[in-house]
Amino acid sequence: MHTAHRLPWGLPLLIAMASGVGVAALQPRLAAIVHSIKVSDDVYVFPPPAHLRALTLGYTAMAADLLWAKAIIEYGTHLTEHRKFADVTRYLDSVIALEPDYPQVYKYAETLILFQTAPAGPADAHATRTILERGLRERPGDADGWLKYGMFLAWLAPSYLTNQDEIAAWRTEGGEAMARAVDLGADPGIALIAAKLSGERMKREVMLQHLQQAYALADDEPTRQAILTKLTSLETSIVQAKAEETLQAIERQWRETFPTLSRGTFLLIGPTIDAAKCAGIEASTRAECSSKWAMRLQ
Repeated sequence: MHTAHRLPWGLPLLIAMASGVGVAALQPRLAAIVHSIKVSDDVYVFPPPAHLRALTLGYTAMAADLLWAKAIIEYGTHLTEHRKFADVTRYLDSVIALEPDYPQVYKYAETLILFQTAPAGPADAHATRTILERGLRERPGDADGWLKYGMFLAWLAPSYLTNQDEIAAWRTEGGEAMARAVDLGADPGIALIAAKLSGERMKREVMLQHLQQAYALADDEPTRQAILTKLTSLETSIVQAKAEETLQAIERQWRETFPTLSRGTFLLIGPTIDAAKCAGIEASTRAECSSKWAMRLQ
């Protein structure tokens, strides 16, 4: 009787022990299966960019920060697991939809899209270019943005393209973008690189204009002489005379207005404006009333 009374309690204990052993034996294999499924199939859970802005209920800046943080975390996770982050452009497009002027997107787009464990290709290069061009539309006066865009087209993107005609075209456009960066205040020495990259496809008069402006703005003699050498190879003494004339105009204004300042400081301040002649809205469109050297030297 005593033994029969214990059997109902011993049976559940045996079943529990057997279940525990079974779980311990199967759990690692099941976990591995679940992990492999998750690794092979990423799921992008956010709505399309066109709908995402409405769903934030006006908290676009906060949502953009959260999405950007999520994108960075996913990028690091994919690097660790040696997987391609295929949805990276979806994240970036969503952040741009929420905050079109979000600076981190345009600063790190190349890294996030192109530098992954899986090889990148032409489609990735085109996607990167699309995002960088969106940044230029949002900030057309950003010299650093134009310089970054030009360097991407000229040097980085060709590594991912396969069509030689396309590579040549992108390099030319990269040179033009770097020339634009010089116009907006980037290092004048970049004009030499821009002219070399642009070659025959860049209109001669546009190239000369960029080089002449860079020559006048250069604040060190070696850079100025290098630009002058390039000018000489493109044109004759007429171009030199025009470049020298532009330089002398800046030098004359410097000596007449702020002779106690260094030349570099004077260039940083910008050209002087005649308040009487430049009063009114219409005057703001005239070159002689511009506060930027690039406009005054045209």
